[in-house]
Amino acid sequence: MKFLFPFVLLLIHVPCFGDAIDAIIEQQSAHLTLKSNTRMEVTLHYKIKILNEAGDHHAIHEFHTNRNRTFKKFDILVNDASGNQIAKYNIKNFQSTPYIRSLGFFEDIRTNKLDTRQRSYPYTLDITIEYARIPFEYKWEFGSSGNTTVLQSDLYISGNLDTPFKYLLNHDSLIQINDQSEGTIRTMHFELKNPKMQILENMLSSDDKIIPSARITPLEFQYGKEICSLESWEKFGNFIQNLWAGRQSLPMEAMAELDALRKKHSDAESLARAVYSYVQNKFRYVYIGYGLGGMQAISATDTYKTGYGDCKGLSNFTNAAMNYVGIKSYSALIYGGSDTSNETPDYVSDWFNHFPEIGDTTWLECTSQSTPFGYTSDFTDNRWTMLITETGGVMARTPALPATANFGMRNVVIEMMPDGDATISADLKYGSLAMEATAFYRREFTGQETHRAFNAEFDIKSFDLQNYTCERFGNGKPEITVKTTATARFFGRKAGSKLLISPFLLKLYVPSIDTLALSKPFHIDHGYQYTDSVQINIGEGYSPENLPKPSKIACDAGNFEITYHFDPDGKIITVVRHFIYHAGEYPGDQQKDMHLFFKEVKKSDQTMLVLGKV
Repeated sequence: MKFLFPFVLLLIHVPCFGDAIDAIIEQQSAHLTLKSNTRMEVTLHYKIKILNEAGDHHAIHEFHTNRNRTFKKFDILVNDASGNQIAKYNIKNFQSTPYIRSLGFFEDIRTNKLDTRQRSYPYTLDITIEYARIPFEYKWEFGSSGNTTVLQSDLYISGNLDTPFKYLLNHDSLIQINDQSEGTIRTMHFELKNPKMQILENMLSSDDKIIPSARITPLEFQYGKEICSLESWEKFGNFIQNLWAGRQSLPMEAMAELDALRKKHSDAESLARAVYSYVQNKFRYVYIGYGLGGMQAISATDTYKTGYGDCKGLSNFTNAAMNYVGIKSYSALIYGGSDTSNETPDYVSDWFNHFPEIGDTTWLECTSQSTPFGYTSDFTDNRWTMLITETGGVMARTPALPATANFGMRNVVIEMMPDGDATISADLKYGSLAMEATAFYRREFTGQETHRAFNAEFDIKSFDLQNYTCERFGNGKPEITVKTTATARFFGRKAGSKLLISPFLLKLYVPSIDTLALSKPFHIDHGYQYTDSVQINIGEGYSPENLPKPSKIACDAGNFEITYHFDPDGKIITVVRHFIYHAGEYPGDQQKDMHLFFKEVKKSDQTMLVLGKV
């Protein structure tokens, strides 16, 4: 059995243009100069007209500095509607503070902020920025986020032929290129053709969500004392291997503890589970980003001594531990998060931000002290990753979570009282993403009071919680089982001599899809499956009036069915609904039909049964 463990956050600006324009970028340009494999100089220029308060976000400036990026200039001129200069700022006006991403993150980064908002509109910002950095990949977007239109956008790059680079364009048909070489200098100019506002259509495939952009990637750069080549995944993996060289040696104490585990577990999977549990119980996650810490893992020995590590350090230790007990494993680079639009398996670059671990087909999330063995969640499922193997980097893909894994099986029994009160008993089981979406699951980690979790999930206005139990990760699976009983006051709503009852107290997880019929395919990231069975004991004195008819609907993404049955002898109404929809890419012209499908499914949450006196 072999094991992989998921590394570098990328900020993606997504355009979302509406009918109103809040700002106009009259001109924006970037000039990149590749000085060497250790230095890239960047000059940025923006001329932005702010039209109203909603466009003021362009006037709030922030930049980060560390050992790999230093700023020389950040000049801002502010002109009023008549073109008269009313304010002037430079880099000395910025307030500089240590950058604190969140608790548990330690980095040698400083954040610098300046607010240049004005009270009268419109006003114009003329901004010039100059800084130098290690020549990692540079991304330029020919546009801006929000209700902003762009009139001109250019990217210039120049460099000695001894420092070659490559580039990748998104929506290349909208970008004009001029490529020239003179002597030993190569210069390229990328220009946006016919700039215009675009409407970002909901749930487009990730490749179509991003406005035109260019990614400039040096084929080689130096990081610390190591040379990184981005000519192939194999060479990039070798670079990581060299950075991590000599950092997998385990201390004697750790080896003794692992030897004890090996004696208790004879088969590979049982042993792998034990080692994973050992790491989860012994170490906690703390991000270390000082110096080379952004890419270089802390040694396994130091991880053991300190009792903590970031994703690199914990992946490195888990990898060392697995290999020590005879289970082949690999650390891996992956992008963790919901936006996978930067994935380019055919274009070698560093678009990663996380390190997990893998063995054969089993992926481990090393930074979590609670995630079940082999569960990736939507943070790292169904995406490309680079394994760091003995021979270098190798591309692989994490498994997708199918709809059948993201399930809810919910059995509810409602005992009606003559006065309209009721006793509610529920036996609920959730898996994977459906599990994570519940307040029951979140309560297990936050210590939230049980009645608050119950109230967040059940659509009951007034209740007394009688009992509540939750079993988490039974048999090591990403599942929870909740059993609970409550007394609901005024559950049945009286309407004259009739009693109105809503059988579905737990809502369905339904995706939001616009009514637009798209010209491009759209994407549903994850599918879900729910089965609800509700038994209502109505007791003596009432009988159902005109039970709704069974119904069944479907679309290309999934199907939905609901049935009703009344047992007159036992005075029991049984309502059952099945709902499943699948992840995938669907034709744009189906979006309107899918919107109507999911709308009908959601309406079932409002199902009302009428009981009449007999």
